[in-house]
Amino acid sequence: MKKIYTHLFSTPRFSLTVLLALLCFVSARAQTTTLRINEFLALNQTGLTDEDGEFSDWIEIYNPTSQPVNLQGWSLTDDTTTPTKWLFPDIIIEADGYLVIYASGKDRAKTTANLHTNFKLSGSGEYLALYNTGGVAASSFSPTFPAQSNDVSYGFYESGYMSFTFPTPGLSNGTS
Repeated sequence: MKKIYTHLFSTPRFSLTVLLALLCFVSARAQTTTLRINEFLALNQTGLTDEDGEFSDWIEIYNPTSQPVNLQGWSLTDDTTTPTKWLFPDIIIEADGYLVIYASGKDRAKTTANLHTNFKLSGSGEYLALYNTGGVAASSFSPTFPAQSNDVSYGFYESGYMSFTFPTPGLSNGTS
């Protein structure tokens, strides 16, 4: 019996199976412990206004980890060929914290004011991604997020994405 047991664990097939299982576990864990696009509103008509009094589209990033994360070098994009379309400045997102970025096309990246991307969101749906400093998409809607409705956000709840008739920028998402 000992020979069979030893032989089983020393075969290349078993080693590969164990390695793949470990990689899947690590990959699944990484997906639940990284920043994500938590909610966005692509057709903001009457909701959140920016400092210019405009109803700009917005994107909310959530940090589900127990550590603050410096976003310098991270990026947001709506273009699959340009992962670094809009770069975050040297700004910290706290542990279990939220950060709202306006997708207004105004391209503002000063840490002393509201952040604005250099692109707007398309209400008909498009690619949207958050890239980490290593150039890997930490969170993405690929090939596109679904078509949106006026003043209805799209966000993460429990284990998937859904629409919210009562958007919650900067706060935990709930059913609505």
